[in-house]
Amino acid sequence: MLGFFRLIEGNNIDRLLNLFSEDSVVYEQFSNIEGGLRGKSAIEPFLRVSMMANDGLHHEIKFEKPTTQSNNEIANNKVINALVTFQKGDKIKARFAFEFDSSSESIDRKQIGIRRTIKTLSIQFLP
Repeated sequence: MLGFFRLIEGNNIDRLLNLFSEDSVVYEQFSNIEGGLRGKSAIEPFLRVSMMANDGLHHEIKFEKPTTQSNNEIANNKVINALVTFQKGDKIKARFAFEFDSSSESIDRKQIGIRRTIKTLSIQFLP
């Protein structure tokens, strides 16, 4: 999921949105929308603000080892957790939990291989 963070850093909204399925859900703490941001049209403004907020921040990304996932989810890389530390003066830590939609696997015509889309993204800021 380094690609997600690179696209945020590179301000590439079109390619960033392409990572999400049409019915994706983003759970984050700022919008106060019960049930999360649903669908690309609801997710896009959040991603645009995230790109602006990320400008000039240094960040360190560490992928966490799965702990509560089933063996099947781990084997299929259906869920990936990343602990991200953002810094511009003070440090802020957040956990990004990406769940992929395995039914959306398709061949990416620009790259050889399988492309999976994000089904859900949960972002939790940590103390």
